[in-house]
Amino acid sequence: DYNKIYAIKKLVKDNVQTKDFLRETEIMKYLNHENIIKFYGYFEDKENINKYKEIFQDSPNIQYENEDKEIYCLVMEYAPNGSLEGFYKKHMANCQNNFVPIDQNFIVNILKQLLDAWLYLGTKSIMHRDIKPDNLLLGENNVVKITDFGISALYYDHNPLNKNKNKQLFAKGTAVGRIDFVSPEMLDNQNYDFRVDIYGLGLTMLCLMSKQYPIRLTGNKRI
Repeated sequence: DYNKIYAIKKLVKDNVQTKDFLRETEIMKYLNHENIIKFYGYFEDKENINKYKEIFQDSPNIQYENEDKEIYCLVMEYAPNGSLEGFYKKHMANCQNNFVPIDQNFIVNILKQLLDAWLYLGTKSIMHRDIKPDNLLLGENNVVKITDFGISALYYDHNPLNKNKNKQLFAKGTAVGRIDFVSPEMLDNQNYDFRVDIYGLGLTMLCLMSKQYPIRLTGNKRI
């Protein structure tokens, strides 16, 4: 559709990024839910990315990437209103020193949408493992969209999606994600399932209500 705007996610071809790319594409192509960002396909290599220079003309790093790196480009649904993190930070900045709560109806609406998407992922035996405000995008009319399935995983070996899957997709008992949003059972190296995403979802709701991270760390530390 040439009249539609798409988002393109770039991943550099190295061992870590390739692993994330394979996981993300394998899982996302099976997902179809209003509150999960749509995945349309991908292209790769410097030869192909050069055809899309105009798309990235405002990116300061694109020329360097074209010349020195080979990359994967994931073509995804575009969410015009940015991330949930950007939304509440902008709201906080506008309020300055006066605490003005984010509209409760907005928060409840976001929560309902996320719970619906979480239940849907449960039917697919998929855990996202990195639920946090910057991985939640806002589309038209504040429809929330879960994105970034680079460290997601399937947790039932008998799941029908297993038939064509690399075993890297089925990590168990491993703690991944940004540490201030990782659930206690993951940090304790216990067995877990898709319910770990409830922890990140709950902290996200606290972010909206308090307009700050409930657990404060320096930097964007990951495990």
